[in-house]
Amino acid sequence: MVTQRKRDSKGIYREFQGEKYRYWEKRRYYVSQVGGRQRLLHRQLWEYHNGKIPEKHRIQPKDKSWDNFDPDNWECTNKHPNPAYKHPRVLFNGKYYYKQAGRPYYFYTHPEGKKTSLHRAVYTHHKGEIPEGFAVHHIDHNSQNNAPENLCAMPRGEHTAHHRKEQGFTPAMRAGLEKAQLAARAWHSTPEGLKWHSENGKACWKNRKQYVKSCVQCGKQYETYYPTRAKYCHGNCKAANLRQRRRVAEGL
Repeated sequence: MVTQRKRDSKGIYREFQGEKYRYWEKRRYYVSQVGGRQRLLHRQLWEYHNGKIPEKHRIQPKDKSWDNFDPDNWECTNKHPNPAYKHPRVLFNGKYYYKQAGRPYYFYTHPEGKKTSLHRAVYTHHKGEIPEGFAVHHIDHNSQNNAPENLCAMPRGEHTAHHRKEQGFTPAMRAGLEKAQLAARAWHSTPEGLKWHSENGKACWKNRKQYVKSCVQCGKQYETYYPTRAKYCHGNCKAANLRQRRRVAEGL
């Protein structure tokens, strides 16, 4: 039987079968580490009365008290009693892809931390590399159907617009957009954001083409970046044309 709580210079402990189990306050367990092997008192008690604990099972107190060592107070339960608690998985090419909570896709996590989605892996395996800037689309809109014939490559922008038109914006998406807008507004006024605007503005003009047009006032040819709206080669010609139109309007 398990003895009552006792205390010595090292702290609180209980005894079971002549062995001391020290109280581990952080975890609320009684633990023995004799011989360098860790043993938990509640598990030793269960196995003494009921035999070996099945794989992937745990021992828990029925009354939620880890200090009640009545043998009838302990029960053996599956570590994952709720099937939804353990992520579903799919085996493909020797690797397990797990479905993450709140996401519709299956992912494989590489040792370095990078993640690969199942539908992209299936597409690449059966149809070749995915073109840059493309996403893999489920033709029947069922993200669980990763059969090769149900997958096709689609430009990312077109893919996003396709699903947004179908699903619309959820409250969570709108909240995320508002949060992103506030963060972007704050970033654009920082030194880093102002530097980006300066560099981006210069880059926009770097390869812009100039067009040759004739001035509607003097007939002189000139170059402009705005072929659809430019009319005059200089501000003087614009002013002269305005005065001319005013005299015509006044009948002079």
